[in-house]
Amino acid sequence: MSSPQPDSAAYTVNITVHGGKKDAVEASVKEHLVGSEDVDMYQTWVNVAALRRIGLIFQGGVEASGAITDLLCLITVIGAILMIFVFWQVVVFFAVILVLTLLSGGSALKYLRGTYITAEAAKIDSHRLEQFVIDQLKSGSFVGISDPEKAVKLGPATKKSNRAKFAFTTGIYISLGVATVFLIEEVLYWWFFHTWWPPLEFLLVLGIGFLIGVIAMDLGVILRWRAAKSIK
Repeated sequence: MSSPQPDSAAYTVNITVHGGKKDAVEASVKEHLVGSEDVDMYQTWVNVAALRRIGLIFQGGVEASGAITDLLCLITVIGAILMIFVFWQVVVFFAVILVLTLLSGGSALKYLRGTYITAEAAKIDSHRLEQFVIDQLKSGSFVGISDPEKAVKLGPATKKSNRAKFAFTTGIYISLGVATVFLIEEVLYWWFFHTWWPPLEFLLVLGIGFLIGVIAMDLGVILRWRAAKSIK
């Protein structure tokens, strides 16, 4: 006896668009996908996933803390974590994006304009989703479709766009990770050795890692260009 299948209406499809203005993306959603009342949409350059994790830590800590002293210590720790996050988001993030922008002909700037869309899979038509992706590719944006339950059939343009967006964002993530490791290393090295000059071998490894990130990002730029060109 086979187990009952879950209702497809409970599935959600997550769409990420890097590069388009929110109003333009919203207009394309209304034209090709579903009405604005049927989707959750926002645009930001802040790492929302990291903020949510911090929020979960804070929520769990508040539930676990009993005495007022524990609560005050928790607030102090969370405040310090938020300050570190803000510093990383403002200084490290923008410094890396600036360097990547110079190395990608300006394409890295598209990452700053990220629009995140969530909609019920049951309300999305595969053909109309393909048309939405084509519309965004023609406008120069990177589009990624996340459908863990495979509730929506992806067309050829959507698959190409997914590969391009994955390579583009992965390259940026690698570069950000390398820059973060370098910052942590610099702080620790100064703390223990009172100098800002780490071993040359370490800098070489970080340089290679950053170069890998740049190559992956540029590969995504090329794949997006090829996908858009094949459509035209």
